[in-house]
Amino acid sequence: MSLIYLSKVSALAILAVSVVACSSGGNHTKLSPNSPPLSEQAAADKIAAEKAEAERVAAEKAEADRVAAEKAEADRIAAEKAEADRIAAEKAEADRIAAEKAEAERVAAEKAEAERVAAEKAEADRIAAEKAEADRIAAEKAEADRIAAEKAEAERLQKIETNRLALLAKAKAAGLTDQQAVAYAEANKKATPEDAQSALEVIVAELLYEAKGEHSKYPEGIVSASKIWKEKACKANNRCTETIGHEVIYNQEYSVVVGDYTSLKHTQSGAESSYSETSNIIVKGIKTEADSIPKLGSATYSGKAFTRSGNLHQGAGVAKLGKMNYSVDFESRKGSGAIYLRSWIYLNEGSISGSGITSTAYTQKVFDEEKGKILDRNGEYTLDFYGKKAEEIAGKVIFDGKDTIGFGGTRGEISKK
Repeated sequence: MSLIYLSKVSALAILAVSVVACSSGGNHTKLSPNSPPLSEQAAADKIAAEKAEAERVAAEKAEADRVAAEKAEADRIAAEKAEADRIAAEKAEADRIAAEKAEAERVAAEKAEAERVAAEKAEADRIAAEKAEADRIAAEKAEADRIAAEKAEAERLQKIETNRLALLAKAKAAGLTDQQAVAYAEANKKATPEDAQSALEVIVAELLYEAKGEHSKYPEGIVSASKIWKEKACKANNRCTETIGHEVIYNQEYSVVVGDYTSLKHTQSGAESSYSETSNIIVKGIKTEADSIPKLGSATYSGKAFTRSGNLHQGAGVAKLGKMNYSVDFESRKGSGAIYLRSWIYLNEGSISGSGITSTAYTQKVFDEEKGKILDRNGEYTLDFYGKKAEEIAGKVIFDGKDTIGFGGTRGEISKK
C-alpha cells in the first residue's frame, strides 16, 4: 500500500483516540464525594496526566494500529510477493514447460526433419540404386545385344562367305573360268539357292550358246542334220553351178562338232555334168583350262564320229555315222584311240599340249572314192578337252589336207593306278 494511505489510517486512529479520551475525561472530571477537593494545579496536573495517558494510550493504539497496519501491509506485501512469486514460479514453470515443450518440439522437429531427410536420402539412394541396377541390366542387355548382333552379323557374313565359296566351286564345276566363277559367286552370294542356281544355269546357257552358237539347241549325244539349203548360179557362157549345202552336228554338253558340207553340180550346155564337194569341220565349245585337266589316273572317252556320205546331187545320204573310243593316261599326259566308220581309223598316241592333243592318224584298205580304189591313208587328228575337268573331247581327222571325220566323246570314270 502507498504511504499516503498509511498516513490517512494513522490520522483516523489518532482522531478516534482523542474522541474516546474526551468522552472518558468528561466522565472522570467529577470528584469522588469522598475525595478531597483538588487544587487547580493538581487538577491541571491530573488532567495533563490523564491527557498524557490518553495520548499514550492513543499513541500505543496508534502504534499498535501502525504496527498492525505495517504488519498487514507487510503481510499484504508478503502475500502479494508470495502471489507474485507463485505467479512467477508458475510462469517460470510454465516457461520451463513451454521451453521444454519447445525444446522437445524442436528436437522432435529436428528428428522428424532428420528422419525426413534420411528417408528422402534413403529413397533417393533406393531410386539411385534401382536406376543403377536398371542401367547395369540395360548395359548388360545392350552389351549382350551387341555381342549377339555382332555374332549374328558374323554368322550372316560367314554364311554369305560360305555360300560364295560353294557357288565359286559350283561355278567352276559348271565350266566357268576362274574370273567368271568369281564374278558369279560374288553376284549371287546373297541369293536364294534357287535364284543362284537359275543364275548359274543362265550363265552356263549363255556361255554354251556363246561357245557353240545356234548349234547348242540341237539334242545332245546324237548326230543331227540341219536344214538343207540350195542355190544355183550361172555365168554368161551358160555354165551353171547348183549347190546343196547341209550341216551335220554332234552336240555334247560342253562342245559341238559341226560338219559344214557342200555338194556341187557343174553343168554346161552340150557337156556332161561334173560334181565336186567341200568339207569343213568346225569344233566349238568351252575348252578345259590346261591346269584343270586331271593329272593322275586314266580314263576312256566314248562317243560318236561322222563323215560325209557323198555328193547329195548323186543321191548320197547326209552322213556316215560311226563310234569312237579314246584313252588318256593323265599321269603320262598321253592319249590314243580309234574310230570305226565302216573301217577302222587309228588315232596314234599323242601328248597333251595346252588343252588338247595333236597326232597322226591312219586307216588301212579304205576305198578312195575320188581315186576309185582301196588305199591306205595317213593323216592327222586334233582334239581338245572340254568342260570343267576334261569331261569331254571333240576333234577332227584330216586326210589329204581335207577335214574328213568329226568326232567327240564323254569321259568315263578316272581309274587310279
